[in-house]
Amino acid sequence: MFMRTNDYIALSRKFRPMTFSDVTSHTAVTTLLKNQIASKKLAHAYLFTGLHGTGKTSLARIFAKALNCDHPDNSEPCNNCRSCKEIINASSLDVLEIDGASHRGIDDIRNINETVGYATFNGKYKIYIIDEVHMLTKEAFNALLKTLEEPPSNTKFFLATTEAHKIPPTILSRCQRIDLKRISLDLIKQKLVSITKKISKKINDDALSLIARLGDGSMRDAESLLETLVAYDKETLTSDEVYALLGVCPKKYFFAFDQGFKTFDQSLPFTLGPTLFSLHTHLSSLIDELSIHFKHHAYSLLNHKTEESKLFTEEEVQGYKNTSSIYSIDQVLAILDILSNTYHYSFPPIRKQIHVEMLLQKMLSCKYATSSQEILKQLEGLKEKSSIIHTSFSENLSSNLKKTSHAIVEKIEDTKKFNDQKIQQETLLQFASVELEGKLDRNV
Repeated sequence: MFMRTNDYIALSRKFRPMTFSDVTSHTAVTTLLKNQIASKKLAHAYLFTGLHGTGKTSLARIFAKALNCDHPDNSEPCNNCRSCKEIINASSLDVLEIDGASHRGIDDIRNINETVGYATFNGKYKIYIIDEVHMLTKEAFNALLKTLEEPPSNTKFFLATTEAHKIPPTILSRCQRIDLKRISLDLIKQKLVSITKKISKKINDDALSLIARLGDGSMRDAESLLETLVAYDKETLTSDEVYALLGVCPKKYFFAFDQGFKTFDQSLPFTLGPTLFSLHTHLSSLIDELSIHFKHHAYSLLNHKTEESKLFTEEEVQGYKNTSSIYSIDQVLAILDILSNTYHYSFPPIRKQIHVEMLLQKMLSCKYATSSQEILKQLEGLKEKSSIIHTSFSENLSSNLKKTSHAIVEKIEDTKKFNDQKIQQETLLQFASVELEGKLDRNV
């Protein structure tokens, strides 16, 4: 589809990379693809997979341009020849881009299979770019399988997906897999700074840092957020305006919770809760932001810096510095455990602020929660006490047994002596009776 010159183009499209050298990050991937073009050792199918907004379809288009370019320069497309321009304008008959989400049935794949054998119009290769390929039905994958296995020599398939695990193993085994990692926050911010210079817009550096962090490894997400600030069309933005425009809760409210936790202010959930309730449309977004906040506390307590901390605003740096000593690592981990368990529940959009207030109350209760280390110490103490009691009991029992056994032995010896004396007495009486030839009364 051709664009009129006066049509507005989104920043993510306007500043999309046009050559391999324009691609932010993914140096190893671009080097691999350029080497394959130079050596002409090409696979018949490629699978580009990774987080959304990391450049999967952009790389596929650049790769397609480079393969069909009339005047490539060091395996880079020239972007000036007829083939390159047609691909850029999405009008090429040799490079067909298909949305797997809306063309996911077996009939759509059969249409592809029927055109695979046709000759190219201008380029060297007929290339099919199937985006969101994991959305294809089982029958559609089966129809695509044979073509992927033995395509014509001038046909290439470029598949793109965010969920490679949903693609059948039979398809995966016939593709060369290209994994795209998250883009570093520093590189995202550099790209944002470059864009603001090109469009002659002055955006606060703290705002760009916040956008880069919110992008969370996705360049397209960051560029979309930047577009929001550009559309606001204000030269100087306050931090509160930036937070409001980007739909993010200001950190000052989380730092307020930290101070309330320090003093164990039980009214805090009911004073801070309504504010957090008004700033979020869904409980999951609040849990995400709270989790990130306490993750930074955990890292700080462990003397470890996160990638995001390098892009903190001065206000955030000071805020974390003032609150870092409030928590113990066990308290932070207990709070994160509450947040992670809450996140797994299926919540409807927030309709009652009681959800937020009770969540804050649970987090506040971690102030006096017994840590695992303290429990272990108590168990060790009980173990030592029981050992002492057991030893004392054993010693007393042994002593009593010895005394009892001595008494029994003495009793037995006395009884034995008495019996011996009685036997001797009876023997003497019998002897006297015989001698006197009479009978004596033994009871005398």
